[in-house]
Amino acid sequence: MLSARLLLISLITLSNLIALPAHAARPSFIKQQPFQAIFEINNNKTVTIAITQLMKKGAFYYHNKAYDSALLTFDQVLFYQPKYAKAYHHRALAKAGLGQLPEAIMDYNIAIALNPHDGNAFYNRGNAKAKLELYRDAIADYDKAIALNPSDRLAKYNRSMAYERLVDFAQTNSDCQNSQSLSRQHITCP
Repeated sequence: MLSARLLLISLITLSNLIALPAHAARPSFIKQQPFQAIFEINNNKTVTIAITQLMKKGAFYYHNKAYDSALLTFDQVLFYQPKYAKAYHHRALAKAGLGQLPEAIMDYNIAIALNPHDGNAFYNRGNAKAKLELYRDAIADYDKAIALNPSDRLAKYNRSMAYERLVDFAQTNSDCQNSQSLSRQHITCP
C-alpha cells in the first residue's frame, strides 16, 4: 500500500518535472540505476530523472519551510534509492520541521546505519532528542558528532546546553525536595 502511494506521488511529480502533453499517458517506471530513475513515456521514449535533481528540489522546499513538499520529494528519492543515507537524513530534517520528532529520529537512525561517519546526522538526531528532553541521549549523539568533526562548534554548544538542562532539572528537583521538607504547605515536585 505504501509503495503504491509513493509510486503515485512519484508519477505525479515526474509529470511536473517533464512537460507532457495533456493527452500523453502517464510514464511507467522501467528500472533504476545509481542516482537515476528511468521511465518510459510513449512509443518507447525514455526519460531519465536524476536523483540529485530530486534532492535539490527537496532541499529547496525544506529551506523555504515547505516541509510537506520536502517530505514528499525525499519519499520519492527513497522510492528509487532505498539505501541513500543522505535522503533519509534530509527526510528526517523535513519531519523535524513538521514537529514529527520520533519519526525524524527513526530516519536519522537509518541514515546513521547506512553512513555511520556522517557527523551531521548525529548532530541533528541529538537536536531532535534534546527537543524531546532526552538530554542524556542527545549528549551521546553530540559526543559522536564532535568525535567525527572536532571543530563542530554547534555540536559543542548544544551539548553544553543539554548538560545545563540536566543540571537544571537535577537542581530543580533537589530544591523542590528541600522546599517540601521546609514548608508547612504541600508542594508537588515535578
